[in-house]
Amino acid sequence: MNIQTQSVSELKDFVKKLNSLPEMSRHIDLAKHLSTFTSKPSFLGQLDMEHTIIEGESYDMRELLHSYGFEHIATLNNLEKAGLFKKQETKSNWLTIKRTLQLVVEDTDTANPNDIAYVFSGYAPLSIRLVQHAIRSGWRPVEEVLKMLPGPHLETKRGGFSNSPSFDTLSGVSTSIAKVPDGRRALVLVVFVGGVTFAEISALRFLSAQ
Repeated sequence: MNIQTQSVSELKDFVKKLNSLPEMSRHIDLAKHLSTFTSKPSFLGQLDMEHTIIEGESYDMRELLHSYGFEHIATLNNLEKAGLFKKQETKSNWLTIKRTLQLVVEDTDTANPNDIAYVFSGYAPLSIRLVQHAIRSGWRPVEEVLKMLPGPHLETKRGGFSNSPSFDTLSGVSTSIAKVPDGRRALVLVVFVGGVTFAEISALRFLSAQ
């Protein structure tokens, strides 16, 4: 039936027939129910945000959404606004960092570990590996790698207690602060800003027991 040739009465009859169908009533009820959500400003704002992200999204973001679900798209957008998630414009330094700091250790024995990498079954937490370098050999040997990491870094020497020589005068202080000359172990205070995982705490305890 050609709608263009229908009269007004015929159109009314056609609509009445559609309304009499149970499927049509069901679709109308669903549409009314959904409209209570889609008409909200919060939904419209999220829809606009999703369109913006999709238009400028990178391959990495698509991979994350495929892996973890589209419901995290708002979280990714907030991370991007905060500067914590951004498109990699240049070549990644990850391979150099991983190799130099030995972040991935093959054949890790979690039952009888000999490296902090056991806490993640072969991956050493970057934060604890940096602590390990600081207390054993200092950061000077890995200075170039530290420059690749976000944020500033600084290595300073503090004076010791009144009955102990100053760290500034200890021999080898630039290469190790693990022990003071009288054989005692140096006390190392590690502070995390923003939180720490149980795995990192386990890795610190492993270092302390060495």
